[in-house]
Amino acid sequence: MRIRWGAFPPPIGIGVNIKNRIAALLAVLALTASLTACGGNAAAPASSSTTVDKTEEQQTSAPGVEASAPAEEQEASAAEPASDVQEVPEPVVYELPLTDTPTTFTVYTTAAPGFMSPYLGPDGSYNSAESTKNFAELTGVTLQFIEIDMMSFSQNFNLMIASGDYPDLISGVDGYAGGYTKAMDDGVIIDLTDYVENDMPAYCQRLDEADAWKDVMNDEGQMLAIYSLNSETIVDRGPVVRKDWMNALNLEEPTDYDGWTEMGKALMNGYNLPYAFYFSNVINPSITLSAGFDLPGLDMSASGTHFYQKDGQVESALVSDNFKDFLSLLHEWYALGLISKDFFTQQSMDVKNVFAGDGCGVCWDNADFITEDNTNAELAAKGFYCTALPIPTREEGQTLHYSLNMDGAVQAGLCVSTACEDPELLVKTMDFSFTDQGALLSNYGIDGISYEMNAEGKPRWTEAMTNVEGQTFRATILTYILNGLPTYVDVKKYWSETFDEDSLYAVELWSDTPTDKAYDLPSALFFTSEESSVYATKITDVETYANEYILTCITGDADIDATWDDYAEKVWSLGLQDCIDATQNAYERYLSRSEA
Repeated sequence: MRIRWGAFPPPIGIGVNIKNRIAALLAVLALTASLTACGGNAAAPASSSTTVDKTEEQQTSAPGVEASAPAEEQEASAAEPASDVQEVPEPVVYELPLTDTPTTFTVYTTAAPGFMSPYLGPDGSYNSAESTKNFAELTGVTLQFIEIDMMSFSQNFNLMIASGDYPDLISGVDGYAGGYTKAMDDGVIIDLTDYVENDMPAYCQRLDEADAWKDVMNDEGQMLAIYSLNSETIVDRGPVVRKDWMNALNLEEPTDYDGWTEMGKALMNGYNLPYAFYFSNVINPSITLSAGFDLPGLDMSASGTHFYQKDGQVESALVSDNFKDFLSLLHEWYALGLISKDFFTQQSMDVKNVFAGDGCGVCWDNADFITEDNTNAELAAKGFYCTALPIPTREEGQTLHYSLNMDGAVQAGLCVSTACEDPELLVKTMDFSFTDQGALLSNYGIDGISYEMNAEGKPRWTEAMTNVEGQTFRATILTYILNGLPTYVDVKKYWSETFDEDSLYAVELWSDTPTDKAYDLPSALFFTSEESSVYATKITDVETYANEYILTCITGDADIDATWDDYAEKVWSLGLQDCIDATQNAYERYLSRSEA
């Protein structure tokens, strides 16, 4: 769950995921865009320089729709039900540049992750990236990024707000005390509803395609941020194993947790490993580990991930029996040496070095990294080969109850501040990135350099992107793919066009896990100012105490059976029920909003 109150989002554009991972290449070109009225009822803008003028033929009959039938056929069909044939709407096309007056907009966002920085430009910044320069040349709009380290984002965000010196575009406003609505009421950001409905036709059509209207509005029907949108969700992160080692030891791929325990012991003994499974400093590296216990994605570094709903009632995994059982499993693995004694200090960015360096047999990684590792000549020389593992369950044939990807259709958003002197041009600039034209830049980079259009009119990476000595494909294209603005993500299409069979197998394997999503909470829950205040007062104490207890359970410093009841009582006393009540109220308002 991503409650729109507390978690600070990563940079927007190439798809750096909002929670606990970086999937740098999940942004995509959508080639089947449709120009529709916003929300199905707002009129599209009149023909202007912002959209291509329709040809006479297009005005007469939309592509894919037959011309009017003869009169006798019309009469014959008059009494018949309306056809299910839908018009194929026209894509939005902007005339470039977007403005004749060179304009700069400042963008407040998180700094590039460490693995991206070396490839973005001379200073490791979005500002010096080739894609950012190319965007300015095409549009006449320069994006000046104010890049803040993720670890200090909250502190710097509050300082920026207190100063009253706002940039034009702001990420992280969901962390504002009181949320988006309070930020608008306090004069920090503007209401974008009219701009979206009147000036953002491409964004409107993407909202229609993603069926995401209710997820971008607050409970009052206002749109206060522009979000990146996914066409659908796939499971792009999960368990990855050294398949070459598994084959050498004649090990079968496990499907349940008992099998994982045996696999871990065999890998450790067979290859003298310091530990079998790589855990980073978050307790659960991915929901794909805990889902078999009927638990949500317990990213304990992100507030609120432990909430879920069951039959319409919000609950917290922190006090569930299933969570107790899950902690017992993690303790068993810790006691057996299957996870590092220092797992709580390990960094998620170290996983590739440890895994590729023969330091563990199983890690949790992005599917696209599988291709990158398996095509690395240096790793191949030592026989390295990795593949995805099935998501473990407690019993054979188990149907899981949560989405296995914590990121839904709506991704991290950007807000327009009250300091922006030209919001019309700014929203037009943001809308451009939702067009086919803008999506090419956001997802494939620079025409003729990073990609070319083939005979079928589909983008394909150039030879130059795939043959850079000493540099991975991913690293190469990062230089040319635009970061910074929201865009549309046609996930499966991009994956099928970009990655090889090893990565595609991983996505298919993880995404095909039986999951009914019956316990999911929607991502678009908005707190009132009062609820936000109560939640903020209580949740930190609740989660701080829970995290401390969890650590002692895993390491064995606390006997889980002997201390669980006292722990649960303490969590309740710190205000867990108040946090549940706030979330319940927000959830019920969401349901009412979605049914309107």
